[in-house]
Amino acid sequence: MDAYIPLIEKYSTKFLVSTDSGYDMKYYQAYEAIYELLDKVSEQTREAIAYKNFECLMEQRKSKM
Repeated sequence: MDAYIPLIEKYSTKFLVSTDSGYDMKYYQAYEAIYELLDKVSEQTREAIAYKNFECLMEQRKSKM
């Protein structure tokens, strides 16, 4: 995961966090991985990937309806 932190920081408007148990991962393991990622990025990136980017997507979709 650490190798991806600079990429996520640089392009923070292009990422979202979510759970994915499709790779033999239990939901609690997915949540632990998300919290681990969120602890490693800056506050601005944390807010963007945790919820702000999703809000932006929803607003864009809403304006197209």
